[in-house]
Amino acid sequence: MYALDSAFARQVTGRALPPAGLLIPRAYRVDDLTYGLLWALTVVDDALQADDRALRAQVPVVHALASRPRAAMTAGSVPSLSRAGGMWLGSEAGARHLTTRITAADGPVRMWLAAQNGEQTCGWLLFPARRMLLRHLAPAGGTAVLNLPETAVKDSEPWERVLLMLTAAFFEHHGQAVRITTETADTGVDEFVIAGGRAHIAHWTPSPAADILWHTETMPDTAATQPFTDALDHALPAPGQTA
Repeated sequence: MYALDSAFARQVTGRALPPAGLLIPRAYRVDDLTYGLLWALTVVDDALQADDRALRAQVPVVHALASRPRAAMTAGSVPSLSRAGGMWLGSEAGARHLTTRITAADGPVRMWLAAQNGEQTCGWLLFPARRMLLRHLAPAGGTAVLNLPETAVKDSEPWERVLLMLTAAFFEHHGQAVRITTETADTGVDEFVIAGGRAHIAHWTPSPAADILWHTETMPDTAATQPFTDALDHALPAPGQTA
């Protein structure tokens, strides 16, 4: 793909093309990094502008729900919302839920990430609520586990892989060491953070099958937290082993 000034393109294509065709300098070729960023910005911006009124109406509801130990919003409650709009709303809910429950006194955090394609990385790269969350967690540092099966990589476009690498770099910039697990059995696990011995779920990717826009929850005790700790322990190698 190539970048081209639209006014120039209309001017040239408005008349008969020269025998050699429309010549575009090789320097205008769009690489995977540029294409990925342009795709993410365009898709998200168009969707959020279309969803603007619905999102404004739902923000007070989301903020009220985020104060509860457990909350969720169904897609049916906002039927006109796009997937990008649902991710933005979920980001607001998840970030508020986590930042009000995790403090620097909890020490380093451990996170489980479910982003596997270009669309799912957009929330981390573009939404202010998630950047605010990473800044909030940065002083204590920690580890983020990215659940990325080999099939998800093979089935993705090169520019999507670039967005995934940018997401990993973004986490490491904010003090979270990124580790990757390729376990396909774990692809259905909600995103969560373990801090201070407690597990906090913040799943902000719309799930059409379950009719859920987003879901937040804090586990009531260490026993309820154990399955989440086990998932991370299984994904991360023990000291002395190779990642």
